[in-house]
Amino acid sequence: MTADDSAPARAPWSRFVEAGWLLAAGLIPLAVNPLGHHPFVPFRVAVLRTIVFGLVLAWALRALTMPRTSRTTAHTNSLLVPALCLVAVEAAATVLAVNSSFSLWGSLERGQGLLTLICYPLLGLIVASQMSTLRQARRLLLVVQLAAVPVLLIAVAQLAGWDAGLVTDARSPIFATLGRSNFLAAYLAMLIPLTLVQATATAGRRRLVWIVLLAAEAVLLVLARVRGGWLAALVGITVVLVLWFRRELATWWGRPALRLAIIASGSATVAAAIAVARVGGSGAARLAIWQGCLRLVFERPFLGYGPDALLLVFPRVYPPELVYHQGREFLVDRAHSFVLDWSATVGVLGLVAWLAVLWTVASLALRRLGECKPGTDHEPVLIAAFAGVVANLASNLISFDVTTTSTLTWLLLGTMVALTVRHDAAPAAATPSDAPGTWQRPVVLVLGIGLGIAILLFNLRPVVADVWMHRAHRLAESDPAAAVHALSLIHISEP
Repeated sequence: MTADDSAPARAPWSRFVEAGWLLAAGLIPLAVNPLGHHPFVPFRVAVLRTIVFGLVLAWALRALTMPRTSRTTAHTNSLLVPALCLVAVEAAATVLAVNSSFSLWGSLERGQGLLTLICYPLLGLIVASQMSTLRQARRLLLVVQLAAVPVLLIAVAQLAGWDAGLVTDARSPIFATLGRSNFLAAYLAMLIPLTLVQATATAGRRRLVWIVLLAAEAVLLVLARVRGGWLAALVGITVVLVLWFRRELATWWGRPALRLAIIASGSATVAAAIAVARVGGSGAARLAIWQGCLRLVFERPFLGYGPDALLLVFPRVYPPELVYHQGREFLVDRAHSFVLDWSATVGVLGLVAWLAVLWTVASLALRRLGECKPGTDHEPVLIAAFAGVVANLASNLISFDVTTTSTLTWLLLGTMVALTVRHDAAPAAATPSDAPGTWQRPVVLVLGIGLGIAILLFNLRPVVADVWMHRAHRLAESDPAAAVHALSLIHISEP
């Protein structure tokens, strides 16, 4: 990728793909369905799947109508092999899951079945392979941060006592559009390093805007009272400072100190995560959950029990002491540790594949940062993306990803890979024999419209079901007799 963005106008395909990942960055944090019984998950997952599946469909149809000599190859995309390995392991874990159908679709409360899990690496691959200019990377980070503004405003309104009427089991009044305060804190912890870099790299009056946004994110993070979010934000800020001043730290006297600082910060992060987990009732509950999950992992270590399937198998190892910490109605569907979550759901193989993705991208990003000259335009974007991903990992030491944080993580991973790839080579000229036939484009257009509508309807089905579920609950609360009568009619109408 070159720093010069004075190239000719981009093709409609490039603009279409960029619009897709910008929609994912802007809409996923804000996607809420107030008419649903689960307003935060089914609709958000439907938006993600529709965008990603739509982009994949458009790419496939475009490949059918492109001349063979001008079709781009993906061999330069270093993210391709580890991401596809991750998808393959997740697919195998779904096939061999304790309930393959459940692991394919995911639970209604989380929606992290295979159909959703494959969307994250596909989105990252699309960004990594199709982002060709630094301006696109900046625009993506800008949309990510602009999408946070309404989230922050809604959180402030909730602090002031505004009730949006959304169904949630959150104990904290601050959950914005994320559903719970811990999800909001994890999201803010990823945004703070990005905003800090923007405030540092920007001059003039625009810096004041970024400083105000950074202060708002930090204040709301503190008010959310989520210790894991505080830890993640501190880790992200530390990464920003270390990478920003890496040249000063890498002097002849600073190299040993830099190594010691990295080792010490890593050890301190793990120790702080364990300390945070041990404090209070929620910490004791986490320790009990971890013990139960370890038993499950040892029983089925390689491919786990299937995506999103911890809810189905954890009752078998439910620790009795967990009742005293969380109550009898508490259901465990996450291990509150990304190491145990990956190991229990898609096995140790899935965890290794995920770590391979992180290692590949981190190696590329750090190598590119080492090549960057002081003051280069790539430097702030790489540092911001790298710190955001690390902050999310720190948060997930004692928590877990949701659709919003997973989407943002893969967008940042794809951006880092794109910034390390050069797109200078022009495609070979097409020959007359390579040109598509006159009948192909209309046929592909009709096919694309039909499949696009099918994708939309396919992804909206869980949303519609959730809306009817919400209506049924409201009817049962207001008129139980009518609800029973409606239920009896449904049974009578069944064959």
